[in-house]
Amino acid sequence: MFDTILVANTAEAFKEVLLKDKDTKAGAERIKHELTLSQRAFFWESDDKIVITPHPIPLPLFELNKRICGFKNVVNVAPSAGDIELSNAITGDKWLRALIVKEARSNPQLTMSPYAVTRDFLVLSDQLRGISIQTKERPPDKSLWTVAYLDSKAGFRAEMLKLAAQHREIKVPQGFVVQDTTEAQAMAGWFYGNGQSSILKANFGESGWGIATFKVKAYSSLSVFRKQVKKLLQSDVIWRDMSIVVEQFIEHDVSVAGGSPSTEIFVGEEGISILYHCRQLLNEFGSFLGVEIGKDALSDALTRELARIGNIIGKWYGELGYRGFFDIDFIVSKDGGIYVVETNTRRTGGTHTYDLAKHLFGNEWKNEVYLLSHDSFCYQKKRMDAEKILQKVSPILYPMKGKQKGIVVTLISEWSPVMGYIIIASNPDEGRELQKRLFWLFKK
Repeated sequence: MFDTILVANTAEAFKEVLLKDKDTKAGAERIKHELTLSQRAFFWESDDKIVITPHPIPLPLFELNKRICGFKNVVNVAPSAGDIELSNAITGDKWLRALIVKEARSNPQLTMSPYAVTRDFLVLSDQLRGISIQTKERPPDKSLWTVAYLDSKAGFRAEMLKLAAQHREIKVPQGFVVQDTTEAQAMAGWFYGNGQSSILKANFGESGWGIATFKVKAYSSLSVFRKQVKKLLQSDVIWRDMSIVVEQFIEHDVSVAGGSPSTEIFVGEEGISILYHCRQLLNEFGSFLGVEIGKDALSDALTRELARIGNIIGKWYGELGYRGFFDIDFIVSKDGGIYVVETNTRRTGGTHTYDLAKHLFGNEWKNEVYLLSHDSFCYQKKRMDAEKILQKVSPILYPMKGKQKGIVVTLISEWSPVMGYIIIASNPDEGRELQKRLFWLFKK
């Protein structure tokens, strides 16, 4: 008997924007990476679960992580024709639907939990309403709109401005919501004319795609600046046919959680729970790589302030009717201000790291261990199969020599030389040393 069916619809969550660029090389790679990220679902929740992914998790990786986590009752299944639209693939797979119905009938308490509550997932869950299966992340029907609205840059900004008028803790960068690229150019030019750098955000982006920063000092004149903004907006489909947020660029204080901390929250019928705070790891283009959580990852003072803000936002989202996971991304400015910059209404890139920490170390995990995750490690120029990768990293696999440290491999791409991992250590210094050892193993 299983307690949970996990639907790892990571690519489906970004379906509309991913399909815009599917015919380009970059777009195809982006889709493949999102499909690979679904493998992180193995670590969601705990034991006694069915994990549905678009493609099967590599079997050697699946079996290894079962042993590491001590899971006794976990299976991984995939639809016969899995791709971006995982929920639709489940709906159209008779065997998989029959499996879900069978499990639901044998366990009235069974839950079905997705990465994101998408339109396609709602169709799937509606078709299963005749059987006893619960989805704790599904808002009431009258509040289904909250999922997409609060995930959008424009919707988030509108709600934060409301909260900022009532709570001094909520700080929002100065900015505008515009309807097309022409307006975006004009607003960015306004910031430039006032000697301020700006950041442009597509209303629905994906892991850093749809974010562009324009530093005022990088351009010799307003005309040069306008040409570069226009060139950027015309160069990528992400900017077309949707609203764009144009905001003042806030200089990060990288000495405080890298300047970009985040907080993940769960909103349930009984209230909100703050799950964890993290330092986000981003590349030079602002794309998400992973997180640092746990012992010494963030200061106590910063954690208290993030929790204060998180409670305000979480309570309001709950009043709107939102249910499920979401995170808040922050910027810590050089003058010490903490700005809210977006929410993501779904599980996030840190959820699997948090769930693994809680499973292995219990509720005191944050005081006992430090964890660092990376979802996009390009280990070599050529792809290796799972057996070879796991053999390569075997000297530092968790638990190293029976101790509570080492690396857990979280995903292995079947298309590219990319893998994901979580490093477990006693403190950040030890964690970074283990990361160096990992890099060195692939240089041998």
